[in-house]
Amino acid sequence: MALIPRFMVIGDLGLFDSPDQWLAQLARVARALVGVQGAMLQVRTKGQTASAANNLVGRALAAMHEAIENGLQVVRNGNIRTYGYVGVHLPQQELEALERVDTLRPGTIGASVHDPDSRAHAARLGLDYVIASPVFTPTWKPVPGRGVDWLAGMARPGDVPVLALGGVTPQRVAA
Repeated sequence: MALIPRFMVIGDLGLFDSPDQWLAQLARVARALVGVQGAMLQVRTKGQTASAANNLVGRALAAMHEAIENGLQVVRNGNIRTYGYVGVHLPQQELEALERVDTLRPGTIGASVHDPDSRAHAARLGLDYVIASPVFTPTWKPVPGRGVDWLAGMARPGDVPVLALGGVTPQRVAA
């Protein structure tokens, strides 16, 4: 059965000065998320070669082992053939290239979407969730947010669940 996150933390290697710094922070965040209902952690190694990414996600699993053993759900970004994780999160480009989801699903399958056509494609494929972004202007990336009305248009009742990303802060959650 696929797990649908209510809250996802993205552990992005690109935001750290070194892989060791990233792994240490992943371990800290993973420990903090244990017991948080509906929490899921996404491990992201964008820009790495396949070999380097596989090595890093293996090390990430080891760094988060205790938290995973205590129930934390972790997905890997960008590789549909995922081992050791509860599922995979696909970038929009990989989603667009996907024509069907194998019967050998890795578990939870989600994707990033930036437009209604991609969200509809994810729903047709039967993905478990999508992350729509950017809702607000992110603090670390110079792209404009699309707003709450755009997000409302992306979330269709009875369709694939939509999580918001991009400049989401506690103050903006009420929006």
